[in-house]
Amino acid sequence: MTDINFKTITRRMFVDRCSAKLLLPASTIDRYLRHFFATVSDHLADGHRVELRDFGIFESRVRPARRILNPITGQRLNTPDRRFVRFKPGRLLKSALADISIPNNSQNSDSGKFNNSQV
Repeated sequence: MTDINFKTITRRMFVDRCSAKLLLPASTIDRYLRHFFATVSDHLADGHRVELRDFGIFESRVRPARRILNPITGQRLNTPDRRFVRFKPGRLLKSALADISIPNNSQNSDSGKFNNSQV
């Protein structure tokens, strides 16, 4: 297994990395991971929260029904209540993210401001 920095890690890549680090078969890690995801999903679907200490909190919330306007037809529609998941990062995850430097892709120091000379 090579140590390449990917922008996205898939479940399969995660399983392979854990398998190599823990010296366990990938099938065992995959089975545990699938069970973990199923348990978290079921708990959130029941409207509960999942707290993984120092990593973060997953909360199941409800977005209330509302009236919307179809911009093409102008028709008013009602949307139903919708359940969504909110994630709040924990202490260790926040500190890990704070330690990562953000690359500066801009040529000038006013990267967040519109500059007429760039047009």
